Amino acid sequence: MRNDYAENFYEILDTLKIRIDLMEDVKNLIRTKNIVGKALEGGNRKEIFKDILILLVEGKIDLEESYNLVEEKIPRHTSPYRDNNRVFSDGWGERLVRTNLSKFYNQAILIKIVESGSSVCFIPHSAYENPDSECSRIAGSEYDAKVLLDRLVQSYEENNFTNEFKIPNHPHCTHVVMPVID
Repeated sequence: MRNDYAENFYEILDTLKIRIDLMEDVKNLIRTKNIVGKALEGGNRKEIFKDILILLVEGKIDLEESYNLVEEKIPRHTSPYRDNNRVFSDGWGERLVRTNLSKFYNQAILIKIVESGSSVCFIPHSAYENPDSECSRIAGSEYDAKVLLDRLVQSYEENNFTNEFKIPNHPHCTHVVMPVID
């Protein structure tokens, strides 16, 4: 962790423990922003999922518990897509949690950067990165924060996925964004 910001996915929860302001921002985004995903369609599945994310962000459960709770509280057999193995492949609960925890954390950081009047963010290398992934190849550099924020919203809230780079770039992405700190 550098300057009270996560340097990779696995530092997000520890960062939120010490950055209560950021935790509140993340919780507000979880409560108010749309979440896309066929596994969350039907009934009150999105609301249940959001409640689980809030418990995770507040430190009341850990990552492993969140994965299990998702698969228990919004089970495959109650989904309109229950017969779709692409929607419910092995580890679907983990992918939902990881993608959305990363999405909301990075969104909160990007909003702070843009609202501060800054235009750039930094994507640090992750100790857990796959060196062959696109995000690993561009890590270690500064990027336009507003562009990354717009891409994140377009993909993960508006369900308009493109091949344009964003953070998180895939469900197991361990990269995060940080403010550029002098």
